[in-house]
Amino acid sequence: MNVFSKIKVRLKLVFDSCFLFFRFLCVYIVLQLKHRDWLEKDIWLIREKPNEARDNGYHFFKYMRNNHPQIQTFFVISKNAPDYSKVESFGNIIETNSFQHVLLYLACRYSISSQAYGAYPFKMDMKQIKMSSRFCNKNQKVIFLQHGITKDSLSHSAFDEDKCNIDYFVTSTEQEYQFIKERHGYNEKNIGCTGLCRFDNLFKAKGTEENIILIMPTWRTWLGSSDPNMVVTEAEKQQFASSDFYNRYVKLLTDPTLKEILGKYDFKIVFYLHYQIQKYTELFVPLCDERVIIAGKKAYDVQDLLMKSKIMITDYSSVFFDFAYMKKPLIYYQFDENRFFSNHYQKGYFSYYDDGFGVVCHGHNEVVSELQGIFENGCQLTDKYLKRIEGCFKYTDAGNCQRTYEAILKL
Repeated sequence: MNVFSKIKVRLKLVFDSCFLFFRFLCVYIVLQLKHRDWLEKDIWLIREKPNEARDNGYHFFKYMRNNHPQIQTFFVISKNAPDYSKVESFGNIIETNSFQHVLLYLACRYSISSQAYGAYPFKMDMKQIKMSSRFCNKNQKVIFLQHGITKDSLSHSAFDEDKCNIDYFVTSTEQEYQFIKERHGYNEKNIGCTGLCRFDNLFKAKGTEENIILIMPTWRTWLGSSDPNMVVTEAEKQQFASSDFYNRYVKLLTDPTLKEILGKYDFKIVFYLHYQIQKYTELFVPLCDERVIIAGKKAYDVQDLLMKSKIMITDYSSVFFDFAYMKKPLIYYQFDENRFFSNHYQKGYFSYYDDGFGVVCHGHNEVVSELQGIFENGCQLTDKYLKRIEGCFKYTDAGNCQRTYEAILKL
């Protein structure tokens, strides 16, 4: 990038920040002049990604509307979102980035999200979020519900207690609790081991499985994009198609022995790519047949897939904790282990070999062999992995939303 381009980028950042400041200032003035009484109300504002209602935010909102309707709880989502119909019936739905969204963001007592830093509007970086917080209710608390269990060592310090405005950080296991508390400097008042809100639904779904093997790999920094909604170019398609990631999964999905096993036990595979690389889903579509389904995020809900599946194959995605919560067998397919922990995430407290809930495989033949063993065992967990699961989670029940609600009240 040349000097002129750097100056141009810098000026754009300054302009965007100034424009954001002006927008918040205008809404703040309206709040003070017309709705000052809102600052004394018990308003809870919840959001996820702008177009989604399928994670911990959604499940906590549903819990609040069903169990504590007297509290003014609102959910932020775009009216054009595929998930809009899931929340519409609960009422108190706010359009993403609307004037009302900004107004409630400034006025609310609790700013809650499965994404970090609360129910903020617009696309903002950490500095801009901190800037906007100056206009917020002085008694406001920011609740981070998380969108998964943190197990890896994040290289950045975005979650450090003294650098962000998170007032309560939700964790689910004793190991995770200690890791976040010590690494990011939280005290006991600002962090709790209450469990992920979406786990309540998993606990209630036991015994509803179908003959499905869910394959759900996570993304890689060298394959993903900063804007996963961006239209993929032909050059990006070619680069992805030549990657080890793509070719490994093509070999697995087309393996003759695997096909034979699927037919023998009457199972189907559902292959679901991570949000960051969903734009490459179309490259796998030619692999579809009566036993292989290539799933996209618009047509399939991740939690529904988790609940319906009897077996899971993943790599490093923390979604395996959700699957383990239901005490179902899984396999780790880690063909690029060294590169992943060198270029994507650094290893944290969790060891897949010592703490994991399934066998770690490095080749697709190993995966197929392990699958055969799981089928021969009636798709049941072995005692080894069942003990690990029972020793991992602090709670395995349907009380995660209730504990989170009680913890928020204590703030």
